[in-house]
Amino acid sequence: GLRGTHMALVSPQDVLFLRSDRGFLRTASASEKRVKLGKFVFSLEEAIGKPYGTTFEIDKSRLVPVHSSRTDGSETGRSELLEGVESGIDNKDIHDDGRAQRLNRDEIEALKEEGATATEIVEQLVENSATFRERTEYSQAKYIKRKLMRHRPCVTILRPSTRLICEMCWTRNPAKSLYMRVDTLAQILTIANVHSGCNVMLVESCQGLLTGAVLERLGGRGRLIQVTHNDVVVRPALESLNLSDDVRQVLVDIQLQELRRSRSLGEVGVKTEGTESQDVDREGCGDNRRGDEVDEETSRESEQHGRKRRRMTSEEKAVKKKAKTEHVESINEFLRETKMDCLIVASKYQPWPLVSSLIEYVATSRQVVVYCQYQEPLVECQSNLRNDGSVINWKLSETWFRQYQVLPQRTHPVVNMSATGGYILSATTVAKE
Repeated sequence: GLRGTHMALVSPQDVLFLRSDRGFLRTASASEKRVKLGKFVFSLEEAIGKPYGTTFEIDKSRLVPVHSSRTDGSETGRSELLEGVESGIDNKDIHDDGRAQRLNRDEIEALKEEGATATEIVEQLVENSATFRERTEYSQAKYIKRKLMRHRPCVTILRPSTRLICEMCWTRNPAKSLYMRVDTLAQILTIANVHSGCNVMLVESCQGLLTGAVLERLGGRGRLIQVTHNDVVVRPALESLNLSDDVRQVLVDIQLQELRRSRSLGEVGVKTEGTESQDVDREGCGDNRRGDEVDEETSRESEQHGRKRRRMTSEEKAVKKKAKTEHVESINEFLRETKMDCLIVASKYQPWPLVSSLIEYVATSRQVVVYCQYQEPLVECQSNLRNDGSVINWKLSETWFRQYQVLPQRTHPVVNMSATGGYILSATTVAKE
């Protein structure tokens, strides 16, 4: 599914992930000449042609490949510096006031200009520290690790994946991905039983995070119908996955109002079309003014991504309208002939109007999964589904997720953790009596 998977080498057209030894994570194009990660600026030219997972040392705006034994993850370098060094019992008499180090900044810079390696510089810092031998063994190891990270900055080139994109969204701006954690994303895909060859209907407002995750699982087989609120869809997370055209070709978009209009024309005639559409729009997406604001916001986002708008001629408008009509008709024909295997909703709008409009397209004994960062909208949706009688086995859940530090004699939960990763409502569809 990913471009270049069989070779696992970085190519100039790839979008890749960069992770520093301090934990900074960002995306970048392999062809970029100037990339900023933390306080370091460098070029990615040296990364082209190298395997994914390679660790580089940042040396004067250049990337220099390093051996795995020299990376921060190895204990070898730190253990060599700790050989034969005495350690204290506790750190209660150590005060970090900046006066314990006898080497000043100018002397450290002089060592760098003389060509001293990071290990040699840290060795000098250890020898000239007045309190290093008073620290405990664990404190000494942390001190050396911190100094190595400062004087030997490293960055690792990673292949784009759904987990990395979710982690980056959660770290940078979780509101854009509706505060969806990686464990929540995994549960959504598992509960919905998304697999190669299945047909998925999706409504999401997560910057393309869920879209990319579903496409990755489909692997170019099946169908993904994404129901959107606007004609302009911005999916930056999807663009960062390096998915091939064969994988992306199963994705089709259709606006919610087009889907409702087609259903109204097919079932109850043109007369009821406007009323039904307006009612559900009012419940789920706000009034017309709110819709205009969303369109303006989407337009601004699209301009920020480099798409310039211009006035179209009447001929171009006619061609575009005809193509859109054919596109909508092909999707409606597919929905008339085929039932969907699951429905996934992770929208910033109220979930019940969306679920009530789309659940009829899902086959029986299939999963409906609704995600929301708040509990109350899902409680309302659960109550309405129960009264509707179209689902069974409904379940509203929240995952408690905590990371652990695993080190010899220092295994413990990480002090800081997220309060919640959102709520998931799941149910199984049944035929109404």
